[in-house]
Formats: sequence, C-alpha cells, structure tokens
Amino acid sequence: NLVMYMKLLIPFILKRADAVVVPSLYVKNEIKKRYNTNGNKIEVIYGGQDTYFHEVKERKKINLLKNKYGISEAYCFTNATNHERKNIYGLIDAFVKIDKVAQYQLIMTGLLPEKTIEELKVYIHRLGFDKKIKYLGFVSKEDLCTLYSGAKIFVFPSFEEGFGFPILESAACGCLPICSDTGSLPEIIGNK
Repeated sequence: NLVMYMKLLIPFILKRADAVVVPSLYVKNEIKKRYNTNGNKIEVIYGGQDTYFHEVKERKKINLLKNKYGISEAYCFTNATNHERKNIYGLIDAFVKIDKVAQYQLIMTGLLPEKTIEELKVYIHRLGFDKKIKYLGFVSKEDLCTLYSGAKIFVFPSFEEGFGFPILESAACGCLPICSDTGSLPEIIGNK
C-alpha cells in the first residue's frame, strides 16, 4: 500500500514543491527517470553518521553479548529489515558455499514480519546450518553497536539502497563493511 501511495503522491509533490530533498544522487536520478522530471528542484543532502555508533573495544562486553545471543565463534554480521530488497537469501546461499565457513557464524538482525522469520528459519534448517546461521530479530541500539564492533565483517548485499545507513554504522564501529555495488552504495562507500 505504501508503494502505491508513493507512486500516486510523488508526481503531485514534484509539481507543488519548491524543493525536494533526497538522501543520494542515486535517488535523485531515479526520481528524474521514473517521473520524467528535471532535477532542478531536487536537492541531495546526505545522511550523517549517528554519533551513538562507536567502536566497542572492551572484549568482555563483546563476549557477554555473544553469550547472550548464543554466538559461539567469530562471526560475519548483517542488519536488514527487508529480506527481499536486502538479499538475505542470496547472502545465506553465498555463506553456505564459502569454504572457510567452518570458522564463522553468520549473524543476522533486523525487524522482519513473523511469516518471513518462519520461512527464513525453515530455509536455514533445510540447509543444515541451524548452528552456523542465527537470526536474532530486532536488537537494541546498544546491542547493535556491540554486534557491529565484534564482527569480523559486515555484509550488506542489498539489491537497492536509497542511502544505506548500516554501512556508516558498521564503519563507525570499526567493522569492515562489504556491500553490493547497486543503488546508492557505491556513492556512499566510495570505490575502494
């Protein structure tokens, strides 16, 4: 319903507004293309890093969090709220195929619909990776900061992003972000 609402509303907004602020050049170009409008009144203002996110250096705090969530080894981490756009199943499939998977767990957080969570758990179980892949659900901001800080890498294989805050959060917590090169992500993370 939200997508349909936005499709109807955006043309009206573009005609009536003096200026439209978007989070990335990618979003600006998509609006220009989809709604056949010039970009003169569309301004890009990039999002900033939430100052809450910082590197947690206390090993004890990280270990307590790992115990709390049953994380038994080194881990790769992702945080996603939309399993389709965020490519969660693609990430799981790639993780399963990695030769060095025995050394790591894949930890996933994010708010997903109950039906999606059940489907995800069934999929992971069918692969036989119940102990290697954990979906923790929604976690507090404090736990999220510590999860980022304790991860070996943050993986964000999203199909499309308007900005990509988890990339900034990960980097702020001292965790190397690895992401797809779609949507605004190359614009946000740079070509490194």
